[in-house]
Parts: sequence; structure tokens; C-alpha cells
Amino acid sequence: MPPTTSFGSPDRAGRTTWPAAAPRRTLCLTVAVAVLSAGAALPAVSPAAVLTWGSDLSAGATSGQAHPQADLFVELAQAGGTPTTAPSAGQILSVQVKGMAMASTMAGAPPPLTTIHFQDLQPQPDGSYVIAATSQPFNLPDTGDPNQVNTFMPTNLCVKLGDRLSLTTSGGFDPMFYPMGVDFQIFSPVPGSSTGFFQNGNGTQNGEHIMLTPQSNVETLMRITEGTGTNATPLCSLVPKTKPSGKHHRRHHSSHHHHHTRHKTGHHP
Repeated sequence: MPPTTSFGSPDRAGRTTWPAAAPRRTLCLTVAVAVLSAGAALPAVSPAAVLTWGSDLSAGATSGQAHPQADLFVELAQAGGTPTTAPSAGQILSVQVKGMAMASTMAGAPPPLTTIHFQDLQPQPDGSYVIAATSQPFNLPDTGDPNQVNTFMPTNLCVKLGDRLSLTTSGGFDPMFYPMGVDFQIFSPVPGSSTGFFQNGNGTQNGEHIMLTPQSNVETLMRITEGTGTNATPLCSLVPKTKPSGKHHRRHHSSHHHHHTRHKTGHHP
């Protein structure tokens, strides 16, 4: 069985990622409720549950993608039929990612830039998405078993029904050692699965409107665990749904950016 590791916030300087404490599930809030009429009532609370969506992680991490600039990946369809959107409003409790970042094999190469974030993508009527929230940074390991599964625990990352969760990288461009960016080997060629891709150096900030480019038969090996109701922080019930605006959304123009996809042969574990 591949090793499984849990991570909280990364310690970039020491190349060591310390285990995170369990996510806080409760928060003392003082809420002033104005009763406007005898029939006024508080909003209904979602039933408490722990839900899992995204990849089932059964495929091997045999495929990598490298891009010079910041980019994001999100599972659009899963061959096994597992949901790839949030089945309810709630809090992202943990994200499991299968695979690793690949270090350069050149002599004297520095360690790769392995920083990743998780981002809440809210769908818009025109098919675009708004980046609604971003987790704290984490580091994907660059050594060990290529099929290792690592668990990351975002802090107070909330989603709404139908939202998607992306894994967003920093590109990692280095003209000598990583000219195509860092190779993130966290994908698998799976017929029937589909991954959405977006790349723009300054276009992955909160509030940006983006369009995803689908990659057929590519599975992003990322499984999400979500808490709802009392299994989520009360802060998530206060997060409004992002409203569509007239802001022009960003598109990925493949003619302006380099893209490298690498597949390895291998067997699924």
C-alpha cells in the first residue's frame, strides 16, 4: 500500500511539513437576530454529514503535467460516477492527493517549487467560474513513492452546493532546471474521466472569472471530504453565494503559453 501522510501548513524553508491539528469545528459566535414579525424564523440548518467527492484514487499516478505559470486543475467528470461537485454547502475538511511533484534530474538542480493551494470555484450561468476562496499554501512532496497519498487540511475553506474544488500550482518556472515548470505527477489517463485546466500567471486570485479547458480521459487524483451542518464551521453558513457580474472572465490561450504533458507506463496499485 502507498504511504499516507497528513499535512497542515508547509514550512518551506526547512522543506518539512508539520502535521496539522484537527480542524476546528466550532466557533463561538454572537448573533443578533432581529425578529421582524411573529412569523419570522431562522434559516434551516443543513443536516450534519461527512461527504466524499472527487476521484476515488484507485488509478495510479502515472501522468504528469508541467506549465511555466500558475495553473489550476479540477475534476470535471469521474469515470466511476463519483460526484465531482459539492453535494451540499459545507466546509472542506480534508483533501487527499495521490502523487508527487517531480524534481529535476539535472546535476545541481534546486528542489522544485511544490507550493499548491485549493480553491473554491463557483459556476456561473455563462459556463465560467468565479474563484471564491483560496486555502492556505501547502507543499506537495517531491520525494518518495510516486503513488503516495497525502492528506491536506484547509482552514475554514467553505463551498456552496454545486461548487468545484481546484488544485492550483505556482508553475515553478526556472529557465535552467525547470524550463517547462515543475512536473506535477498527480494525474492518470482514465477513459471517461475529464479534468478542467486553466493557466494564467496572475489570473488565479480570488474574484477572478475564468474559463476551464477540458482535458478528456484525464483524471485528477484528488479526493475531497466535506462536512455539513454541525460538522462544518458556523462561518460557512455566513458565506454568501458569489453573484454574476459584468466583469470580463479570463480565458486560457494555449497559443500564448507552453504546455507539457507526460505519461508514464505503469500498473495501477
